[in-house]
Amino acid sequence: MDFEGSEKETLVTQVNIGGFDREVRANDIVVFLEEKIGMVDRCRLKTSWTPPESYPDLKKLFKEII
Repeated sequence: MDFEGSEKETLVTQVNIGGFDREVRANDIVVFLEEKIGMVDRCRLKTSWTPPESYPDLKKLFKEII
């Protein structure tokens, strides 16, 4: 079958959002996003995080370089 011209154009976008509590699940995010913007094809939720103290102190590093 030829569907040319009758299908809607599809826009594929990837977004990263954060700041959720530990109790939030991927399905909760999907339900919210589908209510706001429409169909969500896939939702992955990263449950691990990097502690702030593991990042380098760039101000200190730049002082040493300059």
